[in-house]
Amino acid sequence: MMNSSKKIGASLAFCVLDIAEGRVSPENVWFIIPGTTFNGPEAAIKEYADTYWQGSLEKCANICKKLWADGKIIQPRLADVENQIFCDRLWYTDAEEFREVQRRRGRVKVVEQLDMLECLTA
Repeated sequence: MMNSSKKIGASLAFCVLDIAEGRVSPENVWFIIPGTTFNGPEAAIKEYADTYWQGSLEKCANICKKLWADGKIIQPRLADVENQIFCDRLWYTDAEEFREVQRRRGRVKVVEQLDMLECLTA
């Protein structure tokens, strides 16, 4: 079961920026589940270096690499390009609420992946 103090993030660029700017502690991140298809942290860093992370690139790059190494970046679209998540906010503090948003939008595969992740991390 998801620890109630942990968060699920829905945007790699903005969640990493929130962590870099101190709005969210990295210890409070359960997973970040973006709609991206990066093959590793270097691809993400390259993509966001001149835009979202421009003002704190080194810090964001280090956070991204750490989250990736810790297995906290989950990209459902790597398994299936149609497996796009839908989010109505940046952070979720309730896994069931995240599931419900995905169910309402017909994102059943995302819900199944989250169920599996929750079992593996219990």
